[in-house]
Amino acid sequence: MASWTPRVLFVAQVGGCGFFKWYDDKLCNRANEVIRELRDSERKLVNDNMKLRKQIMKCGGVEMFESGS
Repeated sequence: MASWTPRVLFVAQVGGCGFFKWYDDKLCNRANEVIRELRDSERKLVNDNMKLRKQIMKCGGVEMFESGS
């Protein structure tokens, strides 16, 4: 049995064990570039977040925010 949507195909045996295999077309160069850029951006945000959390902890943690409100 085969079923597909645009650019996606999977194959399974009728009455089989439930195993199926995906057949995906390769992504275009631009899609790969966008994925890499998003990954790199996410990594930078995570690193920036960790640095800011460390700075907050050095400044007294939660107390720093409580005194300002």
